[in-house]
Amino acid sequence: NLFTGSTVVQIKNAPVTGTVTVRKTVTGLQNPGTDEFEFTIAFIGLTGSSVQVQGSGRIADYDLSENIEVSVGQNNTITFYLNNGESLTFSGLPQGVEYTIIETTTGYTYSYATTVTDTDTEAEPQGTTFTNTVAEGDQILVTYTNAADVNFSFTKVDGDSGNANTPLNGAGFTLYRWVGTGDVSEDLINTASPDANWSVVSVTNTGPRFDFTGLYPDATYRLVETTTPGGYIAPEGQWQLTYNGTYNGWSISMVTASGTSEKTPAFKVVNSTLYLPNYTVPSIPVTGGEGGDWIIYGLAGTLLVGGAVLTLFGLLRKRRQG
Repeated sequence: NLFTGSTVVQIKNAPVTGTVTVRKTVTGLQNPGTDEFEFTIAFIGLTGSSVQVQGSGRIADYDLSENIEVSVGQNNTITFYLNNGESLTFSGLPQGVEYTIIETTTGYTYSYATTVTDTDTEAEPQGTTFTNTVAEGDQILVTYTNAADVNFSFTKVDGDSGNANTPLNGAGFTLYRWVGTGDVSEDLINTASPDANWSVVSVTNTGPRFDFTGLYPDATYRLVETTTPGGYIAPEGQWQLTYNGTYNGWSISMVTASGTSEKTPAFKVVNSTLYLPNYTVPSIPVTGGEGGDWIIYGLAGTLLVGGAVLTLFGLLRKRRQG
């Protein structure tokens, strides 16, 4: 009977969960997206459980083409990988669960910034571990931004003085970056009408110290002395710059036209600082004076500059045919 019986009503509350998304952005590369960055996310108290994962990154042994469940290892962690522009979202995280995120890839300067339920926080420095506890309705975005740009600096000096302690004013330089396809041209750049494959990065005459910052480590550059101090010989060649491998130093090679005399001086390093001389006479000395030797034609050396290995090539000049 409807009026004499009893009715049991069961109400099941859905668990309160949150999500966290980790995103990777790379700046300072001419062709970003080729490097893979490793991350570890650790969930405290979820050993043997699983979380929902969706996104465009990579987790070993899992297909992330659709929303899947990923097991949390015995050490509470999941290791995953992101390229530039990729992200992974971890969802179904129970309220009160603590988790940490750290980027383990080295070789870049990086920081992260978080957005917690649409509220931005300040960026944190390299190596900092992001720690958070899941709150009701949390939708957290953690963006890791890696800066890969590098700098090239040197001081213009009087080569006739025989040392690097006589700064020389009056020089001007233009730095170009190769933006063409295929092999980099070995021709000298015509500064009056440069080839479209060379893009001007910087024009400066604010010496004697010259600082070119924010350069791509995966690009090829050409340094051209466009203004020579009065009374000094103008270099007949140019300098080609490439950042060697993964943050292990600049390679500097000379580019000259066929048939020219050797009037393009090489760089000098003293106390981890680069110097570039000008001369008032056509001869270039074999050795310099106090504080270091001139790196001249016929000599290839590997020197420590600012914590990086700098390889200077004197003899390996690229010659234009014809």
